[in-house]
Amino acid sequence: MDWSRAKTLLIIAFLLLDLFLGHEVYKVRVLGEPASSRADATADATRDLLELWGIRVEIPLPETVPNVAVLYVRSPYDLGAVRAGGKEVWEHQGLLLAVWKRALHVPSPRPDAVAERLADEVFRFPEYRYDPVQSLDSRHVFVQTVNNLPLFDVTVEATVENGVLRGYVQRYAEVRQMGLAYPAVPPQAALFTLVRNGLLPPGAVVQHVELGYTGYPTGSEEQALLPVWRILASGRVYYVNAITGGIERPPSLERASLLLK
Repeated sequence: MDWSRAKTLLIIAFLLLDLFLGHEVYKVRVLGEPASSRADATADATRDLLELWGIRVEIPLPETVPNVAVLYVRSPYDLGAVRAGGKEVWEHQGLLLAVWKRALHVPSPRPDAVAERLADEVFRFPEYRYDPVQSLDSRHVFVQTVNNLPLFDVTVEATVENGVLRGYVQRYAEVRQMGLAYPAVPPQAALFTLVRNGLLPPGAVVQHVELGYTGYPTGSEEQALLPVWRILASGRVYYVNAITGGIERPPSLERASLLLK
């Protein structure tokens, strides 16, 4: 491949797609035109760009995207109910650490078996679902969902060792209010943002794209959770703001595996 020519074409593609996306956002948010065709047009432009850069998307991208808004949340727990399950419990700045007084056996390390064992033990666990992106080996991570969208940083994390659950670390978000809703940028535009910012190198492989939220509550005071596209590419996770289309830097989280040792 003639990389000098390819880079020139890439710069031109960036400029054209930037102009296109800006015009589309203007039409939808200022002129009030429907956004039904925006994803299709952006998909065509971005597909050419990804092919030029040799980036392969291994999974189907969402065909439709909902309106999204900033969530304002806090983190209340019913500590009495949690302790009633025979656990030692500590809570600090929205992070809850629970350890069983007696060993809690799990028949299988499979995620569904772990989820079934946790169902009656964890505060409001039915609101969570398994997250394969954050889970690894014996560490099982479940993310809370709101309106069917995952809160990527609001998790229950449990480790199974030799068929035993020792404890878990939990964050929980109670939605207090929502900001104004906007049409989410299409996933193709989120991929374009990563390429434009040099985060997806030539030959990268996109393995996962999902709409959700980043951020987490730190206690009783309200915190803002931002709508984002979470993108897993060649083993790395990136977040793109689903309203502005800009890169998001997710907050640093303490890992439960360290807290349980």
